[in-house]
Amino acid sequence: MSLFKQLQTRTNITPKAIALQFEGQKLSYEDLALSASLLAKGLSEQGIKKGDVVALMLPNRLEFIQSYFAIQKLGAVVLPINLLLEASEIEYILKDSSAKALIFAKPFYEKIASLSLTKIILTEEAPPEGSLHFMSLFSSQQDLPPLKIQDQEMAALLYTSGTTGKPKGVMLSHRNLLHMSSMLNKAFGLGEGLKSLLVLPLFHIFALSVMHAKIEAGMTIVLQQKFEPAKVLQTLIEEEINIFCGVPTMYAALVHALQDSVLNPPHSLQGCFCGGAPLTLELEKSFEKAFGIKIAEGYGLTEAAGVAAFNLDYDHIKTGSIGLAVPGNQMKVVDEKGQELPQNQVGEIIIKGDNIMMGYLNQPEATAEVLKESWYYTGDLAFQDEDGYFTIVDRKKDMIIVGGENVYPKEVEEVLYQYPGVLEAAVVGIAHETMGEVPKAYVVLAKDQKVSAEDIINFLSKRLAKFKVPRTIEFRKSLPKNATGKILKRELKSPTSH
Repeated sequence: MSLFKQLQTRTNITPKAIALQFEGQKLSYEDLALSASLLAKGLSEQGIKKGDVVALMLPNRLEFIQSYFAIQKLGAVVLPINLLLEASEIEYILKDSSAKALIFAKPFYEKIASLSLTKIILTEEAPPEGSLHFMSLFSSQQDLPPLKIQDQEMAALLYTSGTTGKPKGVMLSHRNLLHMSSMLNKAFGLGEGLKSLLVLPLFHIFALSVMHAKIEAGMTIVLQQKFEPAKVLQTLIEEEINIFCGVPTMYAALVHALQDSVLNPPHSLQGCFCGGAPLTLELEKSFEKAFGIKIAEGYGLTEAAGVAAFNLDYDHIKTGSIGLAVPGNQMKVVDEKGQELPQNQVGEIIIKGDNIMMGYLNQPEATAEVLKESWYYTGDLAFQDEDGYFTIVDRKKDMIIVGGENVYPKEVEEVLYQYPGVLEAAVVGIAHETMGEVPKAYVVLAKDQKVSAEDIINFLSKRLAKFKVPRTIEFRKSLPKNATGKILKRELKSPTSH
């Protein structure tokens, strides 16, 4: 089965149901499948064929998902590109992937104007010289003959953020993404008639994974281009949204947006799911108090097609935990030698299942480092409790070693968020002459809060061992984040941040 076949199967079941909604526009499942088919024909007439890589630089809107499924129908490979990247980064990814074409929105033209590949622009005006108009690809009314696509063939190529060296292209097959979609639906019982707001950027695996799951389930996906807390809150209420997926910073912003408004919390929400970064206990409590619903935290990676574990039973969420391995997945915690550790001992999470990537494009050595006997070594540190639930301690690379003692930033951040007025916090290790490393905290305060570094250090000192307490607190108006709202600790670790 292929990803386009997934859409066709759903279309045959509920052809007239609304699949996508964006700023007043609506597409039924029948409309989506037809428009993707016509666009696939137009792309084929531009020389795009099975196995070719087609890049997308589009915000969350109907054309992204139409293009995505058109590329899948051709048996080509979708390459979603992070909209925040600079020209040199985009050029590297397009060259490394050997992309044959790029479908992009007008605001990104300057970044890609000099590149040599088929350029397809989404604009209401005449296209720039050397570019094709997106709508011109719909000129043919003939469908393509059906292609035989094996589920082990590559469907998508997503580049990692490049925290160490150049970004790596994660190769995901049709099987990877279909398995993930099926796992999510089994885990949460998603179904027809439900409405979901999708504001996570579609170039990110989190958004793609939930998009597939919702299409398989026959839900309506309401798209929003960017996260604006007040607008999201309004949409949740007016559109009577049932399902919302976000990262912790989004949930924190929604709590403040509700507090600053005269609106009542949305009554229609049935499920709020969180991933992308650790969810603090304080945020979970404040959101539940404000919105009257718990957040179910989960865990996933691009290399695992987006999802590996979740709090599966929404009525019995274990706050602070990422939950259980999703159905069809295996997860365990191992030591440095790859041996499974007993309960409540911290080690590295490794994962096995049909959702695990094919490997990194053109990087067999990097692939071999993380894929061992079909197990993916995540680099994330966690422990598993007596109920089988996993709790993330931190990223292996983020762990701070203070004079031989391990400090997990997440633990310190949890306590920081307990301090009144702390809106955002991040802890990183900085070099120290005698201790090797020491913790440093970056803090964003809520509006009109006046707090000193000494106040926070005194607060932490009463709740943490001395070696875990940050030596310095730096207050900032904001913290660097990626497009999904995840705090970028690598930028805080750079010498210019100290």
